[in-house]
Amino acid sequence: MRNRTRRQSLLFALVVTLIVSTGLPGAAQPEVAVQPYLGFQGEDGGTPDLDNRVGMVAPTSGQEALARRLGGSVRWNEFGTPHVLMNHRGVLSGPRDGDHVEIARGWVRDHRELFRLTTAGVDALQVLRVSPLFDSPDQVRDARGQALANPDVATVVLFRQTFGELSAAQDGLLHVGVTAEGAVA
Repeated sequence: MRNRTRRQSLLFALVVTLIVSTGLPGAAQPEVAVQPYLGFQGEDGGTPDLDNRVGMVAPTSGQEALARRLGGSVRWNEFGTPHVLMNHRGVLSGPRDGDHVEIARGWVRDHRELFRLTTAGVDALQVLRVSPLFDSPDQVRDARGQALANPDVATVVLFRQTFGELSAAQDGLLHVGVTAEGAVA
């Protein structure tokens, strides 16, 4: 008798649990927003980028000639500016002295035609990030606030184009790599 009562109690608890978890028939169920798993970099799907802009601008012959003179291999974007510019055999400039941000800005200023920028546009580029390419042990030292064993490393400078008080979105970003010796890579 005791086992029968126990089984009935367990069955009753199971039925109540099912009713509570699934709801009563005819009862409105709350909507649950399901967020897709996008992976840690968004590589597993999700909403694709949407760009409603139409048309393209081809690079000018002057831009193409300048890229060739730099020894660069270029992949152009839809705005007629370099999406990727690199010299597979070396660097894009000789070494310069100074701060890596100013070296990067100076190189962009010297090659502003390539990016369809004016001198004022280059001067208005906002520095978003300066990323020294420390080796792993120095990254740990830097995170701990300790002295670096090798502080003279290549750097990536991230600029953002601005229009007065307005900042450009993704299409207005420019990464410039500067070697430890001050050459633009």
